[in-house]
Amino acid sequence: MAVGDPILDEVLAQLVPGTSLREAIDRIIEQGDGALMVLGHDEGVESLCSGGFWLGGVGFSPPRLAELAKMDGGIVLDDECRRIMAANIHFLPNPDLPTEETGSRHRTAERLALHTGKPVVAVSEARSVATLFLGGQKAEVARSSTIEARNSQDMATLERLRHRVDQAIEALKELGSWESRP
Repeated sequence: MAVGDPILDEVLAQLVPGTSLREAIDRIIEQGDGALMVLGHDEGVESLCSGGFWLGGVGFSPPRLAELAKMDGGIVLDDECRRIMAANIHFLPNPDLPTEETGSRHRTAERLALHTGKPVVAVSEARSVATLFLGGQKAEVARSSTIEARNSQDMATLERLRHRVDQAIEALKELGSWESRP
């Protein structure tokens, strides 16, 4: 995905650890469920929906979204991901749109993103991984625990390097004071 794209940057900002949407995705993964979520609502999205429950924009919360993900169908959020518009939806994107995906949830997600221009998140039940589809691009959303572990490892590496730099500075100071002796 092209970093610097304002739409992508806005979507990624909603998916960083610590945000409500990310908390909901992590809950869905932890409870062992899959999910298919369209991050935006308009007439184009609505035209691809069949069945389900139209909730009229009930307030978004991570526990609510995680509970709704227990149903088989997809979820539609508003453009700001502050309201849940619909749940248990069967999506009907154009089947002729190309997709490289093999699972039905991910094929549908990729086609929905192409058809609507809206970001779509698919959470794989089997692999416990979330994938963002936007336009013709996709990006795997790293688990929060993976990001935290990587950050901890990076911080430990920085601490070790800092210690080595401090040792080198002390050695240079000693060398400098030794050379300045008469």
